[in-house]
Amino acid sequence: MRRTYWIPGKPYPWRVRRTREGRFYPAPQLKAWQERVVAFVESQRGEQVDGPVQLEVEVVLQRPPSHLTSKGQLRKSAPREATSLRCGDATNHLKAIEDALKGVLWKDDRQVIANACSKRYAETGEESGARVTVQMGESR
Repeated sequence: MRRTYWIPGKPYPWRVRRTREGRFYPAPQLKAWQERVVAFVESQRGEQVDGPVQLEVEVVLQRPPSHLTSKGQLRKSAPREATSLRCGDATNHLKAIEDALKGVLWKDDRQVIANACSKRYAETGEESGARVTVQMGESR
């Protein structure tokens, strides 16, 4: 069974903060994003699966205002790919979503046998968010 979910909002990559005492805690933006992912998927999901899972994530990020002219057109100097430090690593975006869905669509991360993640800037008029595709069941 294959399911695709669109989660609107500002994607936030997996990132933890460290206290002075050396303890780690998730960034508040990460928790908010993961709660949003869970809420959207739970509102549409079926049963939690026990078997193998394949996960694909496409992260759509809003361009910063500096990429646009005053008329809203893309500047010639604007990068085509989402490689800015502010965009986060594709693998960290994947990890944030994978961790959020643990216990929702699958019981444990070990069930994820294959994954892929891409990130890109939103086209003009397109909203930011993440498209999550989950293939549940046999891989062949």
